[in-house]
Amino acid sequence: MSTSSTNESSLQSLREAQQETYKVIQDFAKETRQIIQELSEQRKVTEKNIAEISEQHKVTEKNIAEISEQHKVTEKSIAEMSEQHKVTEKSIAELSEQHKVTEKSIAELSEQHKVTEKNIAEMSEQRKAIERATEKAIAEISEQHKITEKSLQELSKQHEEAVKERKETEKVIKKLSKQMGSLGNRFGELAEHLVFPAVVRRFNEIGYNFSFEFAGNCKVRDKNNRIIAEIDAYLENGTTIAVVEVKTKPDVQDIEKHIQRIEKLKQNRREKNEPPKILLGAIAGAIFPKEVKEAAQQAGFYVLVQSGDTMRLEIPAQFEPRKF
Repeated sequence: MSTSSTNESSLQSLREAQQETYKVIQDFAKETRQIIQELSEQRKVTEKNIAEISEQHKVTEKNIAEISEQHKVTEKSIAEMSEQHKVTEKSIAELSEQHKVTEKSIAELSEQHKVTEKNIAEMSEQRKAIERATEKAIAEISEQHKITEKSLQELSKQHEEAVKERKETEKVIKKLSKQMGSLGNRFGELAEHLVFPAVVRRFNEIGYNFSFEFAGNCKVRDKNNRIIAEIDAYLENGTTIAVVEVKTKPDVQDIEKHIQRIEKLKQNRREKNEPPKILLGAIAGAIFPKEVKEAAQQAGFYVLVQSGDTMRLEIPAQFEPRKF
């Protein structure tokens, strides 16, 4: 209702402005006609004066010349008045166009008023539909709440059972941890006595001929004697060093860690002013997933896979080892 009142008020204001504009045009036209009438009367007087001056011309030529000049001034004024009249007519035409625009605006406002009333009716229907949907949703939520309460009660019971099972699981984990510790020590011995000799043989078979080998958690220390890295197997000859990481089941993270390990070794040798050598990387594993194997080879690492009681060096076609 407030929108309708505003539109009616706008229409009334436009009508009053239109009437005021029309009145101004009438007054302006009346004044213009009066000016033209006055100029017409002046023209008659001027013509009379010209006749009198013509009679006086026989008496004095000087007076005729002066009156002639005055006549020219008068004609100039008439010309200026004529231009002003044209301007007035142009203003009247512009006001007429504005009047047409005003009438068009009134018509558009009337159409907008109709559209507004239609929108109000549609919004009223939408509000009723929303109220109905809200009532339905509240009823559904109420039912869901009852179901949720029942589920919470069941979950509470399950939680108590889970706590009991967790305590039993913790006992099993402690037992397994103890067994895994023992297994880890045995795998270290396996890497030193089984994996390492096979790794050395495989590299020497492809021409490296390493003259110095070390296995069994080789610690790399900086010039301040701090441990900066640990290496499972270290092979060296006159020009090359191979750094081997041994894992039961390597993963992708082991590849990135091995890259960082070799970079640390390279930096440490530079800081200690040791002779520059080519550093190579290799990863050996008992269980080697295919995607991890391919990722290691793409990173430029040699891959050694357990084969029976020895290790097999897998080198794909066109493989180029990364030289650090």
